[in-house]
Amino acid sequence: MTPTRKFLLAGAALGFLGLTACSSLPSFNFGNSKAKELAEAEKAGRITMVLSDTDLEANPELPTETITLPPPREIDSWPQAGASAAKVVGHIKAAETLSIAWRNGVGKGSSKKSAISTPPVASKTTVFTLDSEQQIVATDLASGNTKWRKKLKGLSKRDKAALGGGLAVDGDTLIVASGFGYVTALDASTGDEKWKNTMSAPMTGAPTIKDDRIFVESNNNEIFALAKDTGEIEWSDQAISETARVLGSPSPAAVEDFVIAPFSSGEVIAYLASNGRRLWTDAISSAGRFTPISEINDIGSHPVLAGGLVFASS
Repeated sequence: MTPTRKFLLAGAALGFLGLTACSSLPSFNFGNSKAKELAEAEKAGRITMVLSDTDLEANPELPTETITLPPPREIDSWPQAGASAAKVVGHIKAAETLSIAWRNGVGKGSSKKSAISTPPVASKTTVFTLDSEQQIVATDLASGNTKWRKKLKGLSKRDKAALGGGLAVDGDTLIVASGFGYVTALDASTGDEKWKNTMSAPMTGAPTIKDDRIFVESNNNEIFALAKDTGEIEWSDQAISETARVLGSPSPAAVEDFVIAPFSSGEVIAYLASNGRRLWTDAISSAGRFTPISEINDIGSHPVLAGGLVFASS
């Protein structure tokens, strides 16, 4: 394993779909045995959590193990999808009994023609949401009162609706990745535009902010690194194009000078954040080769970077 491959891929095949990790592309290896699958995973530097066509079973050696959590910590903001650039939430302190503090409308909900796929983000004072019609609503965190609203517009008169996109807040700036095909920075207090950069395709997921860069992905599986202050594209890279995907808002994960990006092709690619150089590529694909759903290799969730590992699932 090369020194640049600091993070290992822990391919978690989760849920009733029975998905698993594959070691290389393409993923059309019919009839692979579990032994071969294990060998390929080990060669790729991957820790496979669940093999294909394997039922979950309790480990008889674990009931005696003690699980120790670090002390819970209080958080006063949720600035981007996954809470942080590394997408690690940790042990969060909460009240023993949760209750509704306030309630307020934040735009249009999901319908047959459009859907909400973007999670809210919050600074220390404001909650920001993006509804199914690409309208941003800023809500006061303490009172629930609406601070401002802004309807995102298409790039042409024909752009009436859009799906996807996402939000991230950093200080007094709200970064918006729009399903209309651009990334924009807004004043978090007023909604006024600071800068706007038109991209080559609609944005599918929420932006990730790490240091002075913004990382976003488009629906044609291209990742972009933008300068946070100006929106200028510093680098980009094209993964394998794949139109079949699940509706969601996955984001790249970043730590130190590493960026890990998930794509609808099932690829997980590690980059140097500073220049976009590829460090390694792996893939997670469906174990069931002969069902319609097995054609969807999309990684619809954020990778998580913790303990020198990359945790990813499809």
